Amino acid sequence: MAANTIDISGDGGVLKEILVEGTGTNHPIKDDEVFVHYVGTLASDGSKFDSSRDRNSPFKFTIGTGNVIKGWDIGVATMKQGEKSIFTIRSDYAYGDKGSGPKIPPKATLKFEIELLRFGEIEVENTYGGVRVRLIEKGDGWLHPRAGDEVFIKYVATSGGEEFARVDEVTKVPLGQRLLPDGVETALQHELRKGSKAIITCKPSHSSGFGVPGAEVVYNLELTDWNAVFDVFHDGGVIVRCNGHSDHHKRVDDGCKGTFEVSAKHLDGTVIFETRTLDIRVGDEQSGLPPAFENAVQVLKFEQTATVTIDGRYNSLGFEGVAPNTPVQIFVKVVECQQSHITPVEEKLIACNFRREAGNALFKKGDLAKALEKYNSAFNIVQFTYESDEEKKKQLEQAKLLCHLNRSAVYKKRNEAEPCLTECDSALKLDPTNAKALFRRGWAHYMLSDLDSAIIDLKQAKQSDPSVAGEVDGQLQLVAKKQKAIDDRDKRMYAKMFGGVREEAGAKKSESAGTRSRVG
Repeated sequence: MAANTIDISGDGGVLKEILVEGTGTNHPIKDDEVFVHYVGTLASDGSKFDSSRDRNSPFKFTIGTGNVIKGWDIGVATMKQGEKSIFTIRSDYAYGDKGSGPKIPPKATLKFEIELLRFGEIEVENTYGGVRVRLIEKGDGWLHPRAGDEVFIKYVATSGGEEFARVDEVTKVPLGQRLLPDGVETALQHELRKGSKAIITCKPSHSSGFGVPGAEVVYNLELTDWNAVFDVFHDGGVIVRCNGHSDHHKRVDDGCKGTFEVSAKHLDGTVIFETRTLDIRVGDEQSGLPPAFENAVQVLKFEQTATVTIDGRYNSLGFEGVAPNTPVQIFVKVVECQQSHITPVEEKLIACNFRREAGNALFKKGDLAKALEKYNSAFNIVQFTYESDEEKKKQLEQAKLLCHLNRSAVYKKRNEAEPCLTECDSALKLDPTNAKALFRRGWAHYMLSDLDSAIIDLKQAKQSDPSVAGEVDGQLQLVAKKQKAIDDRDKRMYAKMFGGVREEAGAKKSESAGTRSRVG
């Protein structure tokens, strides 16, 4: 055995000779996906039996899963990135006593020249490997940072073989502000968790403005944690900045009963009130704080703390002596929350009715968008609640019916026929003779020019509740007027169509008569 040959199996079964040294200190480990180029020859006569280079296509396999011969699993696991080596593999580490196909005879010792191109990387952006991630440590939990979050990271960045950036102390970096290459942000949001350490390689298409122009950039990066940040209404008006993030499954939701510790300040730091305990049902808007606060806490989880910054647009009424339209910061900790799905039916019905009444008040003021939000919130609380107790079941069905009717009223007011029709269909499944649902569905059919269905629904509405006769008769007159307009249009179209045919037939008849006259 030559001096530069290494017995890596310990029994002479797999020998390794390094031709080109690799870089770094890492080796592939079990379950890593590796990409290699190879040329395979018989040790006996040097004849080539296979080559990925001839196909111009790297070979991909997973270490330690038995997808390749035993000698490959052992040999490739000793290589570094970029290394090229020759492995001499005895038959018991290759294809054994049977060989493989016509090119590899029984008991053949094989030689493979293998180049390790890359390993343990996940392609997270496009099929061409624009962003590749090699996880050194997977980290904890199951969540990844999101766009807009503030990540705590340290890293060393290289490009073209040269270091161009280094952050040795953990630093807070907001995502989405072009402080990191696009590819690095993509990797953070798709593959890294709290405590992850990774090597992120970005092609120039995913690292524009960083490193050497036209060269790949490589970030050796550690993610220690991140602050989850939420733009509640997606307009910058209410921003929730959490202290860290939470993998807890228990989230505050609309209708849940919660206990919160809260304090408030002006943006200049002036105290509005010190820490106090707040017990509320979220979404009832009975906290004494801006209503947007109760929207904001719905992104939080059990025991999470956060700063809620509320723009003046969302503090239109003021509170605690704070003038209307004044921006404020509220500091909150979720002490306890009883999620709405485990809330007793009686309390769900109260919460549903509370939201419906708030929606009705907004509807009367003409604020249809906010009214619809309240009606949607009311329906969501009872939507998936079912009861075997007959009395409670009736109460739930009535609550759902009223929500459908409320929403259909909004859609009718906004001249949105299709969603109005959908809500009326749902209402009539619960109460097939409901006059309001029949009337509004008749209107929706009229708007959609399904006039026969409109007449049927409107007449049924009048039959179910004679008190709506006047309104129904007015709508039926509109239906008749629309039907007449359609009929008149059709008559004109047919007259034009068949009139042209008659004129053409007359012309042909005259032409025929003239021909006969000349022949005679």
